[in-house]
Amino acid sequence: MSDGPRYICCKCNVRYKKISALRSHQRECGVGAECPVCHRRVTQKRNLPKHMEKHKRDGSWMDEDNMKDLKMFS
Repeated sequence: MSDGPRYICCKCNVRYKKISALRSHQRECGVGAECPVCHRRVTQKRNLPKHMEKHKRDGSWMDEDNMKDLKMFS
């Protein structure tokens, strides 16, 4: 048997070595989320905090409307 990925998401064809990783992925596959600062859509909701780090570093989240939305990512 090959050592490569053998579990494949039927929605997006992403491959995983472990069934547990695939199941975790499938819970959010296609759910997505929109950034409250730049309105970019990330493909999985769990990736939004990582995307928000970019705005924290470059200061683009510093207006009052965005401050309320970003408290959940602090």
